[in-house]
Amino acid sequence: MLILAVNPGWKGQEFISSTWRRLEALKQRIETLGLHTLVALDGGITRENIRQVAASGADIIVSGSAVFDGKNAPENAEFMLGALRSVAKTKWQ
Repeated sequence: MLILAVNPGWKGQEFISSTWRRLEALKQRIETLGLHTLVALDGGITRENIRQVAASGADIIVSGSAVFDGKNAPENAEFMLGALRSVAKTKWQ
């Protein structure tokens, strides 16, 4: 399942805060139904919120502008991956 955290149509939008409620409701519904469903979160994922997004329980995180806007995509990607790893390491300790 994909949850879009912005209004569709254009890049660079801010993460919509009501997404957290929608994500939690979806995760609860999946659990209630006993499903094995991956949940993806897309839109408004930035350097500033990647740790909160990673801790949210989404299985897949899509980040375009935070990685590819600007001149240093490899450095941006490494930052985002490092943030994900730090949250994952904390969650599993």
